[in-house]
Amino acid sequence: MEDLSNNICVVPLDVRQNYRVVSGTSTPIRHISLRSLLPNTEQFMTYEGSTTHPGCWESTVWIILNKPIYITKQELYALRRLMQGSEHTPKAPLGNNARPLQPLHHRTVRTNIDFQHSSKVSQRVPFYCSPPTI
Repeated sequence: MEDLSNNICVVPLDVRQNYRVVSGTSTPIRHISLRSLLPNTEQFMTYEGSTTHPGCWESTVWIILNKPIYITKQELYALRRLMQGSEHTPKAPLGNNARPLQPLHHRTVRTNIDFQHSSKVSQRVPFYCSPPTI
């Protein structure tokens, strides 16, 4: 992971702040543009899959944009410090809740990417996979 500290912060997350999500509560978030959280691309792939929480129902359409977004090391460490929980377990880590990679099970992956005309905007990528858990 390279140091992107000179880049504009993609996620407006104060790396000095300690955050905690308590079940049943809400916190207002101000001054966030959803467009600023997404990469500047109209190219994507979709596939039908399952929810990420138990029962893992096959009722979700996943959308994978064709460009990554970048965060700084400091933002990554701030995300790792996020906590969640109830009044009884107030310091439960928010992370380490990812499911392992699941088999494709003959799912169809659809795309609007034209692989015949590659350019700087779209590069031919044979597949996507998540980065290893840190």
